[in-house]
Amino acid sequence: MPNPWVPGILRVIWTAISAMVKTRHLPGKVQITLVPNRSLTWQQSKLIMGCFALFCLTIAIIWAFVGAWLVLPFAGLEVGLLLFVTYTVSKSTYQRQTVLLSSKYISLQKGYGKRLQDYLFEHRNSCLVTYETRHPEDTLELMLRDNSKSVPVAEFLNLEDQQVFIKLLQKQGIKLHKVRLSVAIDC
Repeated sequence: MPNPWVPGILRVIWTAISAMVKTRHLPGKVQITLVPNRSLTWQQSKLIMGCFALFCLTIAIIWAFVGAWLVLPFAGLEVGLLLFVTYTVSKSTYQRQTVLLSSKYISLQKGYGKRLQDYLFEHRNSCLVTYETRHPEDTLELMLRDNSKSVPVAEFLNLEDQQVFIKLLQKQGIKLHKVRLSVAIDC
């Protein structure tokens, strides 16, 4: 947490509302950062993958020495598939969405560590649309909209964190529209 005694423009207040939804108050702006739940770091994922690969390949080599050499390609395929799936899942936990709210504009940035997509909305013509879910424990489908575009936001958050995000946006003056799946809405 930044030092609250730093004067002037360097003073920034971070508020961790939840582990996945963080707000940052800047002069004239509010920044909301959304990150998915990450139970393992990349280093921990590599360690687990390495242990599993070593175990699997050790058993395959033992079977090859016994004479069942046909096990080796399948063990290699299994380890390769495990590496691919673990990498893909781990990479998806490093995505980030940043919503910057000012009095005139809303900026939404999406990416994996660096910005890949930028969206700009007019604050007065924007709204957050939530679509009804089929089950009370399902996560919401959230769309940030203005008159010209509609962009999904916070799709990786759990239901509680989505509710926190919705309340933060409402506190900043963003209108909320709850919509049935078959109904179209204009902000």
